[in-house]
Amino acid sequence: ILSTAFDTGNDLDNGSGTLSDLSIINNTLTSTTSATTSKGSGIVIDLRGTAGSVANLTKATVSGNTLANFPSGAGIKVLGGNPNSGGPLATVGVMGSATDIIQITQNSIQGQSSSSQMGSNGIEVTMDGKGQGNFDISDNTPINHVKGNGLALSVFGQATVKGSIDNNAIVANNTFDSAGMAVGVDQAFGASDAPVLSATISNNQISQSQGNGL
Repeated sequence: ILSTAFDTGNDLDNGSGTLSDLSIINNTLTSTTSATTSKGSGIVIDLRGTAGSVANLTKATVSGNTLANFPSGAGIKVLGGNPNSGGPLATVGVMGSATDIIQITQNSIQGQSSSSQMGSNGIEVTMDGKGQGNFDISDNTPINHVKGNGLALSVFGQATVKGSIDNNAIVANNTFDSAGMAVGVDQAFGASDAPVLSATISNNQISQSQGNGL
């Protein structure tokens, strides 16, 4: 249990090497509701690289966590990929594997209220640059009162990702035309980029989004 966190509640930053198995389970992380006294997110996993090295994560379980407030940040952020086009490929979950998956499941993520929201996205998963990823984002309920997207899965550059998004309950109450759920790809290095996202989206309940539901 962590109360009144000033910065991020649980923060993992890595720029090289391989983590074979990561578990972030059954934590209660709470900040104040003031952006002056809370500057971070609930949980951040940030895996990057350079021309000569890259951080990999073979599999992970982020489950059963209760995240509240965080008016300057997100609930859960998983950021992977090598931003250097000449560097090695990043792995954050293994494409085609039934076991080497980044599982984000059964988490509760809430801002204080519809007028005092979490600062950005409820769950944000991004592969940016060079990399592969395999994600299961399921059974997260509730995801409530967030300024940004309730749930976002994004792929940029020369990355290939498989994602399953199932049975999440989002009551966004968000702002700035943000979506309840946002899934997409775009370039990072240039127009020749060909990011690939294979996503299965099913059984989600989405309401109170200022922008598109999905």
